[in-house]
Amino acid sequence: HYAGMAAMRMEAILVYDPLLVLVSVAVAGILACASLAMNVRLVSGARRARIFDLRRLPAALFMGVAVAGMHYTAMAAAIFVPDPSPAGDPLSVSPDLLALLITVVTTAVIAATLAIVFGSVQRETARTLREAVRSREAAEKAAEERGKRLQAILDNLAEGIVSISENGRILHWSPSAERLFGYAAAEVEGRNVACLMPEPYASQHDGYLAAYWQTGVEHVIGRGRKVAGRRKDGSVFPLYLAVGRADLETGTVFTGILRDLSAEEAAQAEVRTKQHQLRVALDSMADGLCMVDAEGRVVVANDTFADLMGVAPERLMRGAQSVYPVSDLENRFETVELTIGRRSIELQITPTDDGGHVLLAHDVSQRKQTEQDLRSARDRAELATRAKSAFLANMSHEIRTPMNSVLGFISLTLEEAGLSAEVRRHLKVADRSARALLQIINDILDVSKLESGAVVLELIPVSVSECLRGVQDLLALKAREKGLELSLEIDPELPEWVRGDPTRLRQILLNIIGNAVKFTDRGSVQVSVSLEPAGPDDSAAAGLRFAIADTGPGIAPDRLDSIFEPFSQEDESTTRRFGGSGLGTTICRQLVDLMGGRIWAENRPGGGALFTFVLPLQPSEPPAA
Repeated sequence: HYAGMAAMRMEAILVYDPLLVLVSVAVAGILACASLAMNVRLVSGARRARIFDLRRLPAALFMGVAVAGMHYTAMAAAIFVPDPSPAGDPLSVSPDLLALLITVVTTAVIAATLAIVFGSVQRETARTLREAVRSREAAEKAAEERGKRLQAILDNLAEGIVSISENGRILHWSPSAERLFGYAAAEVEGRNVACLMPEPYASQHDGYLAAYWQTGVEHVIGRGRKVAGRRKDGSVFPLYLAVGRADLETGTVFTGILRDLSAEEAAQAEVRTKQHQLRVALDSMADGLCMVDAEGRVVVANDTFADLMGVAPERLMRGAQSVYPVSDLENRFETVELTIGRRSIELQITPTDDGGHVLLAHDVSQRKQTEQDLRSARDRAELATRAKSAFLANMSHEIRTPMNSVLGFISLTLEEAGLSAEVRRHLKVADRSARALLQIINDILDVSKLESGAVVLELIPVSVSECLRGVQDLLALKAREKGLELSLEIDPELPEWVRGDPTRLRQILLNIIGNAVKFTDRGSVQVSVSLEPAGPDDSAAAGLRFAIADTGPGIAPDRLDSIFEPFSQEDESTTRRFGGSGLGTTICRQLVDLMGGRIWAENRPGGGALFTFVLPLQPSEPPAA
């Protein structure tokens, strides 16, 4: 603009207002920059903007405003002063000079701007290059780290990794391969891979490789197979081999992954052995066994099960449907009795945790027959026992009736005053013998009743102290005749009345205390009764404990277990010396068992025998008056 103004020739002097000149330059620069910024923003989204693009129109209009604004501002800065001299005095500031100065300044500004922009671009380029270098270094370092991690993984794999060239030479040998074969990498790298194979495979390998290159048929590549390997020490072992092919710029490389199958084959052999042993054990079982899954399919079954169920063994192969329906069974143990042919089969069905069942079949035909035979024998025995009891009852009645008459006449005869001493002695012997015979008859009758279950206990209030004192009074005379002390000790906490059978309790006490007096020649017989403590969780008493201790000869250790058997005494001399049937202790044991108690005998440390029995007699109210 100012260069154009300087080219004008007028009869006037053109001068400028310096302030407005600066304003015009500022308007031009500011509005032009704004227009350029608008243009950049409007076309920044396009990959390639055209020159004549309608999106540039607002920026072009703004640029026109910038030019017009600068022009009119510069025109306002121009001052035309009439020239007083026709030749025209030279201006103190010539328009040409002003135009030149503005052009120079503008050029300098443009040059400086370009230099600044170029420097900025250089700095940006340098920064970009530095970032690119750093990114590449980081990528190379990451790749190196990944390579190290991959190598570490490959080196620590249990499987051996071997790479060979296209002519079969070993290129890479992993540490795991070294552990498998025993060769170090330096010993095998460069050698033919056939050195790792036993014969005849080692001699045939190169032929296989040549055939592959000729035909292109892949027998091993891309699929796994079982092969044999040869270690450095010459031993041969099973391997699983998978081979892959890689075509590189330097040539074709085959990579094999090898896994030692020795442990697996040993485990499989052990499993087969155990399966064989299990099958032998199953087939040797006397019972039939069959396992089925949740859907009723057979998992395992032995031949015995097939035989008991009446089917062929092939019918119970693994996966076959069970011959017994288990789908409707509940998840609990059941026992089912089946009749198959002439056999009785007991089938026990046990559920398993996985929803299946275990079927155990047992032939119970013999047991059923035995049970029937036992029932028949029991019925015959009961019939015989009843017949024996009836016979003994009748015989007892037939014998005791005349025996009582004999005892009565002997007692009457002994009361006569004119008997001689010898006759009286004979009559006393007859009286004792008759009473002993009557006692034996009574014992036999009691044993018979107890064995046949004909004895019924009476449950009424019983005074234990009165019962004990009554027995003591009955045996006191005999004890004094032998010089024995017969003592009685009753626990003060003992209840006065208990509920039980007084007759049978007196019979037990008479038998045991009477035996103690009979078999003791000197010393004493001590009778005690106390409360039998209950278990730790029960505060109530469990019953009464009776203990009869004597100072007699005791019981031989080998006779302690049989002392309560029928007709059992210390030895034959005891029978000859003391008499008796040997049924007293048997009757006591049977009566104690009938009352729900227990009885036992033992020798005292200081000599003598100790008989103890416990009866579950509970406290009772006294009888009504």
